[in-house]
Amino acid sequence: MYRSDDAGASWTRITSDERPISPAALAQQHQLEQRLAELITRSSQLVTQAQSSTDQMAKLAPNQDALKAQLAAAAAKVKIVLSGPKATPMPRVPPGPPPATLSGVNGNLLALYKMTAVDAAPTAIQLTETDKAERELNELAATWDALKTAELAPLGVALTAAGFPAIRPELVDEPRQGQSDEE
Repeated sequence: MYRSDDAGASWTRITSDERPISPAALAQQHQLEQRLAELITRSSQLVTQAQSSTDQMAKLAPNQDALKAQLAAAAAKVKIVLSGPKATPMPRVPPGPPPATLSGVNGNLLALYKMTAVDAAPTAIQLTETDKAERELNELAATWDALKTAELAPLGVALTAAGFPAIRPELVDEPRQGQSDEE
């Protein structure tokens, strides 16, 4: 809904409760929405790669102890980046905020995106949280890239030497029988 000034020279968009929304506020909201959409796409791709790697490693059952150990170590590191360390019954360090994870940052970005579904300028908290999520995503992306290079690449060489397929993060499993895109 729009309202014009008395002369009809300018129009202002208003919400259902009659609050005026300036074009500048709408532009800020749109910019944040676009930025969040790009970050969600990027984080979703990284989550998919990490989950794919985890799924592929879970399907392997090498006989050699050294290869089993290398596989388990790589799987543990991927799991930490994806969803965080295992919870311990008795924490040895004072509780603090949990470390950022790909799944967590992706979830935060999705929540922030849902908050932009209003015709209003972004709040300071939305902007601060978006900046924080972007920083965390950049750090996690660098960690994931290093993990692919330092852990998954050598593991792939060892796996293929033992007759197993290498771990390919970009490989996405087909939906399992009984699952569809609509679920």
